[in-house]
Amino acid sequence: MNIFLIAFLAAQLAVSANDNKVMLVDGVNTPVPNPLPDTVTILDIGASPPKVVTELRAPTSIVEPPHSVAVTPDQSIALVTASTKIDPSNPKSTLPDDKVTVIDLKASPPVVLTTLQAGAGAAGVSINRAGTLALVANRSEGTVSIFRIAGKNVTVAGKVDLGAPGSLPSQVMFTADGRTALVSRNAVTPITGVHCWPSTASTSSTPSVTSLPAFNRMEWISLPPGIWR
Repeated sequence: MNIFLIAFLAAQLAVSANDNKVMLVDGVNTPVPNPLPDTVTILDIGASPPKVVTELRAPTSIVEPPHSVAVTPDQSIALVTASTKIDPSNPKSTLPDDKVTVIDLKASPPVVLTTLQAGAGAAGVSINRAGTLALVANRSEGTVSIFRIAGKNVTVAGKVDLGAPGSLPSQVMFTADGRTALVSRNAVTPITGVHCWPSTASTSSTPSVTSLPAFNRMEWISLPPGIWR
């Protein structure tokens, strides 16, 4: 059974991340015996009926609500995260993963450009409106990874420590001006589930981190178009 998240593109394409490792059994994520590799499917949704453009092998994970797919505003690349992987020493359990796959959407057909490392439990991913910066919430270590984007070139630019390794940061979203990002955290005490910092951070500057009031056990952030991104 495939579990998928889709990021829509204006060019009538959709990117679907397919987690083939686990299935729900009585509401519990359970590893699949001898699973097929995870895949990313590129769909042409402008066709009727929609058709598959290509399917690529790439690690991914769907752990509760966070988006595991983000697409740059110019639609040139997609980033796909993987927060879990099968434990090689025990196929009946999973371990945190840290993979971020970069996919060239302009190639014909689309291809995997490279696979980068974020932090343990790489979950929600977001790209700023300028298409120059990506953030990944690392669910298993309480951090957020920063990636620089220049055209189709994506590089690791650092990591922000949220100060609580067990806080389960899940989703990250940029505000419209690209200078602030909000991060939901699922396991935080007291009830403080969102952090923000300037998105102009680099490896030589430490982003500021500010706690904001929020409901307990936050997983997902959705921000109105035009005001937030």
